[in-house]
Amino acid sequence: MARTRQHQTLLQGHLLGRSSAINTQPEDTFELRVFASSLDIRHVQAALAFADASVAYTRDLTIPDTTTRGVWTWGAFTQWLRTRPQYAPLTAELEDLACAC
Repeated sequence: MARTRQHQTLLQGHLLGRSSAINTQPEDTFELRVFASSLDIRHVQAALAFADASVAYTRDLTIPDTTTRGVWTWGAFTQWLRTRPQYAPLTAELEDLACAC
């Protein structure tokens, strides 16, 4: 019960309030605070692309997709990225960091 309550609190954005890595307050806000600051244009573009791609990739997924089609893996995500040129800065950054599968 306590774990469920903590999870619900986290989802509501109240666990750490506006200082958490994912800020959902006020209601119409979804703010990610997980990237280090940078003046490197490609690095900033890659960070923004990652945020956008994460939403775009998961937008139409269903629970069965994640359990039966194998789409909930890093490899599936990076393969999907490679087919979308708008995410080229992210793909290049991942390759430089040897993160792409």
